Amino acid sequence: MAENQHSDKIQSDVPPFEIFRQEIKKIYPEGDLSKTYQRILWYIENEKICSDGCPLTYQLIMVTFAAHIRQWNSQYGSRDPKYIGRPEEEKRKNLWDFVGLRWYEREFVISSAQGERNKYLFGTFDIPYLQELLHQFKRQISDETTSAPD
Repeated sequence: MAENQHSDKIQSDVPPFEIFRQEIKKIYPEGDLSKTYQRILWYIENEKICSDGCPLTYQLIMVTFAAHIRQWNSQYGSRDPKYIGRPEEEKRKNLWDFVGLRWYEREFVISSAQGERNKYLFGTFDIPYLQELLHQFKRQISDETTSAPD
């Protein structure tokens, strides 16, 4: 009976599915959310402790997942989606994979140096503008090399 009470306490720390669905919509709602919710319940019930000794909680999973998505967005989110390659896209995990891979045990840090470095290198121009300048430059070079006297 004590085991069942412990299970009820763990389950009560996880909000109902509808609240979970509202929370995940604000972060990254990809995949089958019903199955993902069941996976979270299973991991919290059966894994209980992270490798660093901290208890595995719903809050820990959601906070680290949100940090993972913020980090990915910081690195790749400013790009035009058509310029995001498969390797970059695969670095962003949905919550199902995130839990299954135990990425809740990782730390996700957003470096402000990345944005500052890009601003230093490229100025305040956005990527599409810089790409257009590159295309203009290539056309100009191509025109000059094809019209050069022999």
